Amino acid sequence: MSSEEQRARWDLKYEQGLPSLTEPDPFFISAYDEFVSPFFPKGGVALDLAGGIGRHGLWLVKRQWQVSVVDVSEAAIQNSARRLFKKISNSTFSWRMLPTTSLNLNDSI
Repeated sequence: MSSEEQRARWDLKYEQGLPSLTEPDPFFISAYDEFVSPFFPKGGVALDLAGGIGRHGLWLVKRQWQVSVVDVSEAAIQNSARRLFKKISNSTFSWRMLPTTSLNLNDSI
């Protein structure tokens, strides 16, 4: 499957508004509580690869984290922006749409 086909597939999923992808995964929350929170009680900086509509990134921002979300889906990124402005007013959250085949780590995220 080409990267354009992959992007179109994910765009369709996010345009349909999958409710299962709007809330943080319970495993993510329990892993955070057990392994991350004790070492970063005041937040930190996070990179969420394949972050979709930002369900985990938004959860982290509410806990004082600076978060960048990377995803291939333009629909996911646009949906994230709408969700962010509805839920929080914070400049520590950013999005980047990238091709599925590359991530240029020299580029500022």
